Amino acid sequence: MKIGAEIKKMRVKRGWTQEDLAKIARVTRQTIYLIENDRVSPTVSLLSQIAEAIGTPLSYLLGEENLTIVPVETAILKSKKLQEDDKVLLLKIYQRITSDQNSADISQED
Repeated sequence: MKIGAEIKKMRVKRGWTQEDLAKIARVTRQTIYLIENDRVSPTVSLLSQIAEAIGTPLSYLLGEENLTIVPVETAILKSKKLQEDDKVLLLKIYQRITSDQNSADISQED
């Protein structure tokens, strides 16, 4: 399994752009692009940030097959690295992203 391809698969499954994931993971869009296209190998620390942002265990991205997908909201709330104000902000951003995505889906059905 290629880590970049797995990150992209999970990001797309959530309906996120590279920019969306970059904001939540606190990295640049370019970083996400480079990782997804296997142009760079992320450090464990960076991979941990991305795994936390998409709500998956780091062990899964490293090749463990047993995947438990944690809802994004849960991952944000349980994060020990984020301050409470940042959690609230990220939840608002996530809700806006998913709301915008749902609106786009509805408008495409017309």
